[in-house]
Amino acid sequence: MHRPIHGFAGLLHPAFKSPALYTDIEVLSDRLSYMSRVVPSHLHNEMLEQISCYLDERGNSAFTFPSCWHRASMVKPLFWWQNFGFSFSTLSTYALRVLS
Repeated sequence: MHRPIHGFAGLLHPAFKSPALYTDIEVLSDRLSYMSRVVPSHLHNEMLEQISCYLDERGNSAFTFPSCWHRASMVKPLFWWQNFGFSFSTLSTYALRVLS
């Protein structure tokens, strides 16, 4: 029961965030497949840029907040995106949809 949305959800779940996940060809393929189906094409570049910033932990002042990357805050991905993903309006909108 693997669909592109599952790979995309894994990519955006902060507790699963690891360098190995972002080199996984299947997950990267799922990301593109999901985006092409659900995200309007005029938002693709913005979405890819925000995903890159999320993966590199840059471009968001909340990433420096002490509890941002603590395991306790990552257990509930919706809570995490609502509290720490605010700088990525496009990405957080889809992250909240996929992870809920």
